[in-house]
Amino acid sequence: MATVTQNKLVYITYSILDARGMVVEQHDIPVGYVQGANSGILPAIETAVAGRKVGERIEIALTPEEGYG
Repeated sequence: MATVTQNKLVYITYSILDARGMVVEQHDIPVGYVQGANSGILPAIETAVAGRKVGERIEIALTPEEGYG
């Protein structure tokens, strides 16, 4: 099974939840970026998916500073 490494094309689907657990934004259609290539994805997300396997599900809690403020 493939692993997320530097310069690999990665596709993710995601949901953004507020502090109450309510969905604020959700993308069921995969969003693509190149790992480690300054593709515009949040650095905290790149760090969280590095080394993960295809199909893994992860949860990430971001501070406003790690997001868009």
